Amino acid sequence: MMKCSYIDELINCDVDSLSNEESEKIKEHIKTCRDCRNFLGALMISKNYIAKEPKIDKYFYTKVINAVDSDRYKKSKVSFRVLGLLERLKPALKASFGTLAVFVSVILLITSGVFDNLGNLIDKNKNKISYSDEHTNLTFLQTKGQNIVTEDGEIFNIRGITLTNNFWGNWVNGESEKLQSEGKEPIIRPLVQDEWVLTEDDFERIKNMGCNTVLYDFNYQLFAEDNPNREANLERLKQHIRRFSSMDIYTAIMLMAPPGLDSANDIREKYKHGSVRLKSVFEDDTYYEQWVNMWKYLAKELKDFKGVAGYGIINQPRTPTDSEGGVEVFRERLNNVCKEIRKIDKKHIIFVPEYNSREANPGESYFDDETQSYIIDNGEQGIIWERGLVKVDSSNVVYLFHFFEPYNFVNDGIGDFDASTLESQVKNRYEWAKNIGNAPLLTEYGISRINSVDKRLEWLETVHDIFNKYGISASYFQYKTSVGAYISMKTGFNAIYGEYTDWRNEISLIPFGFASEGIASSAKENLFSEAFEEYYRKNNTIETISILDNQPVLESLQKFWKQKP
Repeated sequence: MMKCSYIDELINCDVDSLSNEESEKIKEHIKTCRDCRNFLGALMISKNYIAKEPKIDKYFYTKVINAVDSDRYKKSKVSFRVLGLLERLKPALKASFGTLAVFVSVILLITSGVFDNLGNLIDKNKNKISYSDEHTNLTFLQTKGQNIVTEDGEIFNIRGITLTNNFWGNWVNGESEKLQSEGKEPIIRPLVQDEWVLTEDDFERIKNMGCNTVLYDFNYQLFAEDNPNREANLERLKQHIRRFSSMDIYTAIMLMAPPGLDSANDIREKYKHGSVRLKSVFEDDTYYEQWVNMWKYLAKELKDFKGVAGYGIINQPRTPTDSEGGVEVFRERLNNVCKEIRKIDKKHIIFVPEYNSREANPGESYFDDETQSYIIDNGEQGIIWERGLVKVDSSNVVYLFHFFEPYNFVNDGIGDFDASTLESQVKNRYEWAKNIGNAPLLTEYGISRINSVDKRLEWLETVHDIFNKYGISASYFQYKTSVGAYISMKTGFNAIYGEYTDWRNEISLIPFGFASEGIASSAKENLFSEAFEEYYRKNNTIETISILDNQPVLESLQKFWKQKP
């Protein structure tokens, strides 16, 4: 069903009689609303057909029908909302067109995406916005004391949401199984950003949310020197920055998956002996060089974008053992990356993260997840889960920490939280940043759906009050993630929206249900079958994206985002 409020205006829209103001209003809207773009496109074709009244060749019907792929609806990425709209339009369009063949042609046009540039058809202003250039009211952000400020000196607290952009990668049938059998990481980082992660509908949805910044996560592979899609990926990134800029939303460019060890592949790597564990940029010189070169490349390309809030140079890193340099090599390499960026770009903030863990030194005690006990390290470089910030010598720096505390409660729904303990943890970081030279802080935070809505709201309101008290910028993790039969709908699920990206491989339409017993069993185990029936199955059709039970969570975020610093 069409949900956009513009639909009533479009139904009565006469393109030829629009004023410049009306034309601009509709044109700007359809840039970010695919449903309205499709609807208006269908109406315009209908109008033109009626006006011209062409004679249809008697064989035209057969030719068009034969050209239609019988599996088109199963294969295409068209939303069921659009298909539902077309079904409702069908009688009227048939009456106007006089033949089903022309209607089928309209369907084919819509499903092939030819209306993506529909704004050009109703353009009455030659000075229209082009996303080849940045058009924005935003200014470069700078640090001043423990605040982030605009060029006018106005305090700017980041009130954002994180776009993970599937940085962790994909399971690729055949290839992933082979890698797994070899004891290697089976999840493959995409060389091109997945199409589903940021659509036209997402831009419109994010715009209406009310956040002032998006943390734009990405994996290193997108901008690796040997990636043949590197330039195309860069252009897509720039387009996205421009789109957000035009909506007065900053984009913070955040490297989530660097070369080598990262927070995603560490799920498997952390159980390996240190001698065979994948090395990080702080241990391996080749990975380190790739990391530095990538940031030099991006800094050169993005240095003049006002809509870029800054660069998050790495996510949740781990420091090596003392024998491999420990915290000092960690600090040195962070400093070097900052220096290389500053040689190119002195305008943008650099977001420097706290370390998330460290490798144990021989003789140190660490908690072993497999045995669920504390053991003494004997050279295996066990993982000690501790966090810490280190000062870098660069200017215009904001220090970033992650806040998912207490972890067992936030992620697993075990126990509860204590407000005073949470404040103490934030205050300690605030005091550290104050003592090293009045540096601002940014936190990324979130809470899993394993907790009830009421508990999530209670935790959110508590941490929001703390962030406000200490003037800390904050971004909620995360906006949207993929869902499916093999993904838990509870543990670790922090996203506001869930998108069913793989339904064509998991769902049988006739009869309606999961495609196999194995898929159905996994969906039940992960509580996805329950979520599917409640949030994604609508009259034996599939809604590909849902806010699930997160509307109150979103409203809590929106309240927080509206508060002035």
